[in-house]
Amino acid sequence: MPRPRPLRRRDRYPLTPLGARIGRSTLSAVPRPGPPRRALLIDLENMLHEQGDRVPDSLASRRLEAIFTVAGPVQHTVVAAQTWALRRHLALLAGRCPRVLIAPREPDSADHLLLDCGHLLAAQGYGEFFIASRDGIFAPFAKGHRTTVITPNRRTLSRELREAAVAIIELRCGSPST
Repeated sequence: MPRPRPLRRRDRYPLTPLGARIGRSTLSAVPRPGPPRRALLIDLENMLHEQGDRVPDSLASRRLEAIFTVAGPVQHTVVAAQTWALRRHLALLAGRCPRVLIAPREPDSADHLLLDCGHLLAAQGYGEFFIASRDGIFAPFAKGHRTTVITPNRRTLSRELREAAVAIIELRCGSPST
């Protein structure tokens, strides 16, 4: 049986795709992988409470500013909350132009809206997520997607979410005493 001919260098590493001639215009049309698109999901009600009590509005505003700052540039921002929470901070949110989702008055309704949005964004190619929440309901999402959790207090963060997240950012203005 004849031995197969060894591949020459040009056969192993073709310089042109499908034998086409590459010019300057062809190279620009080739998609290049870039950094993943990033999304910020904010559970507003979760950021407005500490140990069952609502934090003062001044602290809540500092928390929101800190969330936007530590997340850095993102391509999509979604805030979900019931109307009482949105009403108090709408001016601050409007300056950041996020997508605002009004949650019905049911337990975990804002969480479910954010999860649905996160799955939709992941299906559209978003590869990195920042979630401002402490709730364990986001743990399965964080396991399946590169997720950084932003929390005002690491001690009140769900253990499941802490373990599932790639990173955790604790806000410096997190507690009512700071």
